[in-house]
Amino acid sequence: MFVVAIVFLVGLIFMIQQVLFQYTILDISEPARMSDTHVIRSLTEDINRTIKAKLECNGSDDSFERYLEELDSSLKKEETGRIHVISISESLDCNYWNNLPPAENPLNISIRITGLGKDTVGSFKLYHRE
Repeated sequence: MFVVAIVFLVGLIFMIQQVLFQYTILDISEPARMSDTHVIRSLTEDINRTIKAKLECNGSDDSFERYLEELDSSLKKEETGRIHVISISESLDCNYWNNLPPAENPLNISIRITGLGKDTVGSFKLYHRE
């Protein structure tokens, strides 16, 4: 009976230890996810995936131009109450929509994140097809 009690207590202590370790693990990826460069990279990857997936530049409800408008309005809604401000400046020219590099690109974007004494800017040229 003594051996059974010891095995049970050791198992119980091990289970409690595992439960408590879940609350003490440090998440070192959180600061990287909140960094300005990660936000800029995430936005450009999202815009790049979308520009390649859209069939039309403008003129329809599912156009890329409409996507940029929705992205801009959603960023303006979400930035209230945050400690940094995200602004996107885009230059979309649908005349170059089907161009391939090194020809003129249809979209130039500039993303700027300001806040907490930092000012991070990224400028990118994106193509519809690659």
